[in-house]
Amino acid sequence: MLTGKRIRLLPTSEQETLFRKSAGAARWAYNHYIDMQKETYTRYVASGGKGAKFIPEGEIRRHITRDLKPTSHQWLCEVGCNVVKQAVKDADRAMRGFFTKNRFSQVQITQTFQTVVLREL
Repeated sequence: MLTGKRIRLLPTSEQETLFRKSAGAARWAYNHYIDMQKETYTRYVASGGKGAKFIPEGEIRRHITRDLKPTSHQWLCEVGCNVVKQAVKDADRAMRGFFTKNRFSQVQITQTFQTVVLREL
C-alpha cells in the first residue's frame, strides 16, 4: 500500500518563479513529445505502414538538448536538465501504455501543476 504525506511549501518569490518555470518547461517537453509522436504516427499511417511508427524517447531528448536548447529554446536552460528529461520519459511511458490499449485517436491529456504531492517509498 502506498502512503503519502502532504506538506506545505512556503517558497520565496525566487523559488516560486523557478517552480513555475520548471512546470512550464515540463509541460512544454511533454506536449512536444506527444506532438512529435503524433506527426510520426500520422506519416506512418499515410505511407501505408512504412517507416517508423514511434520515435525513441532518447532521440527526442537528444533533439531537444542538441538542436532546440542552443538555438530557439534557450529558456529551457533556465531550469534543471532533469525536468525536461523526466517529462519526456513520463510522456513516453504514458504513450507506450496507451498503445497497449490501441486507442490512439482518443487521447486526451490534462495536467495541473498547482499541487505538489511527495510520496515516501
